[in-house]
Amino acid sequence: MASPLFMVLVALQVLVLLAVVVLMRRSGSDHFFRSIEVTLEGLQRSQEQLATSFNRQLDDIKDVIQKQNSQNRQEIQKNILGFNESILSRMTEIASLQKQQLDTFSKQLTTLTASNEKCLTQVREALEKRLGLLQEDNNKK
Repeated sequence: MASPLFMVLVALQVLVLLAVVVLMRRSGSDHFFRSIEVTLEGLQRSQEQLATSFNRQLDDIKDVIQKQNSQNRQEIQKNILGFNESILSRMTEIASLQKQQLDTFSKQLTTLTASNEKCLTQVREALEKRLGLLQEDNNKK
């Protein structure tokens, strides 16, 4: 795809060529034609130099963009790896904390179960004792 600068240069060259042709028809002087020819050759050389310079600049810009894209990809990759390590570290901490909480809960539940069993045993013994007393009292009557 042609750049706007290149298109302008081609249009200018065509206009100059048309001007030369018009002037050639009006004037019969060989000297005039020779000066026009030299001017056209100079314009052609200038256009070629501009096109070459333009292509070099485009190549330089492409190289800069490719380098920048490569640096951006490396930076993004580094950031993603850091983020991944951070998340993994936090997940490990959370898992450890949950394990500690479950261990604490398990100990509390074991203590509560033992306490409940002790209370139930005492209640049962008290009930059996009272039942025994009631039975004795009933037998006496």
